[in-house]
Amino acid sequence: MICKDLLPISTVEHEGFLTLLKILAPLYKPPSTKTMTKRLESRHDVMKQAFVKELQDADHYCLTCDNWTDSSNKSYLGVTIHYLQKSSKMKSGCLGCFPLHEHHTAEYLKQSLQQLFEEFNITTEKLTAIISDGEAAIKKACTEIVGKDKHIVCIAHVVAHLLPDALTKFPELTSIIEQIKSIVTLIRRSIPASDKLRELQLKAGKSEGTALSLIQDVPIRWTTKVDAIERYMELEPYIYAAMSECANPIDVLNREQIKILNDIFPLMKPIRDVIKEISGDSYPTCSIIIPIIHCMRKKIDDVNLQTEIGKNCKIKIQAAISQRFKNFEHVPLLSMATILDPRFKKVHFKDVLAVYPAISRINAKLKDFKSKTPEHLLESQTEKLESIWDFHDTLELKQKSISNASKNLELEQYLQLERIPRKDDIFMYWKSVETTFPSLSKLALRHLSVIGTSVPCERLFSKAGLIKRDNRNRLTSRHLNMLVFL
Repeated sequence: MICKDLLPISTVEHEGFLTLLKILAPLYKPPSTKTMTKRLESRHDVMKQAFVKELQDADHYCLTCDNWTDSSNKSYLGVTIHYLQKSSKMKSGCLGCFPLHEHHTAEYLKQSLQQLFEEFNITTEKLTAIISDGEAAIKKACTEIVGKDKHIVCIAHVVAHLLPDALTKFPELTSIIEQIKSIVTLIRRSIPASDKLRELQLKAGKSEGTALSLIQDVPIRWTTKVDAIERYMELEPYIYAAMSECANPIDVLNREQIKILNDIFPLMKPIRDVIKEISGDSYPTCSIIIPIIHCMRKKIDDVNLQTEIGKNCKIKIQAAISQRFKNFEHVPLLSMATILDPRFKKVHFKDVLAVYPAISRINAKLKDFKSKTPEHLLESQTEKLESIWDFHDTLELKQKSISNASKNLELEQYLQLERIPRKDDIFMYWKSVETTFPSLSKLALRHLSVIGTSVPCERLFSKAGLIKRDNRNRLTSRHLNMLVFL
């Protein structure tokens, strides 16, 4: 209950809990808060050791990290880990939410991460990537640990800035969105208005379970603004009648404002859909970044607009996309993962100059794989050679291994194959062709299991915020970290 239901440790001494225990188990003596704290610490140590062992068995993994401040202004460093299991399924884990006691300089954050690596036996050889936001200190700390080629700035953060970049240029549009927020707040707070909204939907043919409610925009959540606008447009025929039930009604949107919303929403929807699509952690997301950004750009380019403000907003959004994603095809981890994804390969690259460096990097890594394998094969073959032609046969084996390494036939053959359907499981694909592409499949699984955002850290902080509520404000940073981990 303490870990799963996020109840205070002192629950074991609360009157209601003790009364329940007296009824269910009269002879049972519940543990004290102090005893439960010790059990929590013991449980954490056992689970941590088991998790460290599990990570040692993983072939490779990536991390996400971010900073968070709780309700009492204490700062934390949140870190999550993601890796591919033997069953070809992605698995995510929480390394913890660690208190930060000094100013958040790059050097201090670097030391904090390195200490974490030691605690969980994380090696940079197995670490394929670290994903963080674009804040200078955390970005520098990550690149100093793993290098620039292994660091990715959270793509969801970048996409989330596209709408603010554009909307701030249009006061009229900002005013409409603020008016929607006020309308939603008023109706949601009014029981008669909420009942009226539900009643009108039921009369229109909806069932009790499918009747919709208005959605409020939450600034810290990237997609709620678009969700709020979409829901308002869906319920717009009933808004006026619902507002009339409020004690102090305000003006609803007029026809001209609704016309603007109808123009603007198709520009906003692709951005929201991209954020939702790339924010998962149970499926590969690094390899879809380049394709999905180009799909988003195409969707927005194809929108036909009727209002002047809509046309101008489209121009601003297009400019923001061009600015923020200017060279993203040249990010090594993104380009390599895209090429190694059998659903996409090279088809979504707009910049031809980004393809060659990515293929060159893949070739270089394949040569590393192949340079180790032939030696082993060579030894096994030479043991069997007992004729006068031993020397010739040895030279032949060496020449074959050099030829294969220079041509990298695996990559060449893979790129010539047809792409697989977009909804196919790419991990199962690489498992199925493992014998055909032994080196390439290992490299592909390593790069495709990287996620493209630090959203898992945001979810971690949401959980931490639920744990450290007002009725848990005396919870120490150490015990908060334990509860988040468990």
